[in-house]
Amino acid sequence: MSIPVWQREVELAVPGSGGSPSVPSRITESELVAAFSDEGCHWEVIEYGRLADQRTLQTSPTEEVRVSFTFIDRESYDAPPGDDWILSNVNVWGLSHRECPEQDRNLPDDGYGV
Repeated sequence: MSIPVWQREVELAVPGSGGSPSVPSRITESELVAAFSDEGCHWEVIEYGRLADQRTLQTSPTEEVRVSFTFIDRESYDAPPGDDWILSNVNVWGLSHRECPEQDRNLPDDGYGV
C-alpha cells in the first residue's frame, strides 16, 4: 500500500459517513523522528547515492511488516532545498503472504483479472 502525501492533505474514507474528510499531511522528518523516539520506535535511515534530494526512514512495527517514509528536501520541484526533510510518500508491505485462494470461475470478472 502506498499513500502519496506530497499534496499536503490526505482524504480518509470513512465507512458509512458518506464523506471523505481531509487531514493535513505536511510532516517533517524531525517531527516524525521525535514521535518515533517518544514511542520507543526503532528506525533506519536509507539514503540514495543518486537521489541526493530524497531519503527514507524505514521501520518494522512487527516482524513481518515494513513501513517506509520517503522524504524530499524541498516544498516543490522548483523550490530551493529547505531546512528539514518533508514527507512525500508512505509505503507499507508485508514479508509473508498466504497463498491466494483459487479463483471462483462462477463469479463475474471484476475487470482486474480476479
